[in-house]
Amino acid sequence: GSAEALNRAGQFLNNAVIYTNRAFSNYDGLQTQLRKRLSRNIQGQASYTWSHTIDNSTGIFNGLGEQRGSRGGPINPLDINSDRGNSSLDVRHLFSADAIIDMPFGRGQRFLSQGGALSKIYEGIQMNFIVYARSGYPYSVRCDNCSGANRPSLIGDPFANVPAGRLLNPAAFTTNPALLNSVTNAAGNTIRFGNLGRNTFRGPVIWTTDMSIFKNTSITERLNFQLGIEFFNIFNRANYTVPENNFNNGDFGSIRFNAQPGRVVQYRAKFIF
Repeated sequence: GSAEALNRAGQFLNNAVIYTNRAFSNYDGLQTQLRKRLSRNIQGQASYTWSHTIDNSTGIFNGLGEQRGSRGGPINPLDINSDRGNSSLDVRHLFSADAIIDMPFGRGQRFLSQGGALSKIYEGIQMNFIVYARSGYPYSVRCDNCSGANRPSLIGDPFANVPAGRLLNPAAFTTNPALLNSVTNAAGNTIRFGNLGRNTFRGPVIWTTDMSIFKNTSITERLNFQLGIEFFNIFNRANYTVPENNFNNGDFGSIRFNAQPGRVVQYRAKFIF
């Protein structure tokens, strides 16, 4: 804030880092869950959370796509609440569902229950599904070395006349010093910052489906062998976190980068005892 950081000679320090516990956060949420207990070889559940997290800091580390002041401080060093907005931890919508399906083959099941080699081959097969979806990650528009400002000012509709392949219109932002806010500290240094809030925008929705198939074979009463294959992001959906958010970058607003992993296939063999 307005604290004066002086050395022993009474001169102002060029910069100083101050740690304080003045930050706050607020979370409100609605949580729902629907559960199916095991019956007819199927069990599973679906959960949904609708929530909003607001804070003015997430600590000394910036969140994904977040932009604050020097070393994680507020954009306006004289007012920590100038960064009050969507938290980097804000997940407005979160949905997850899972199911475990024991295939009805083998001893004690509806099909191939008579025993024998065929029953042994098909019994113990299990299919598993996990579906996960969430709102996109919040992010700020940042500006590196733009008239000393960390964030630009908003002067138009960022979603109008958006160039192809981008999520935001660069013409909606400016770093013109005449259109930036500024404060001057006790040392006479002027700090500039735009009127654009923190974590104002949100990246695309994240949606992924995982699937696995296991074959459980009983070797003895206490020893089982499990052979399986697991698919993470089985549909190979392209999930992106946030676009390029540096206003000074030629790729500003582009969503070609920052992709989460594509399909991953994993094989497994286990002895369970």
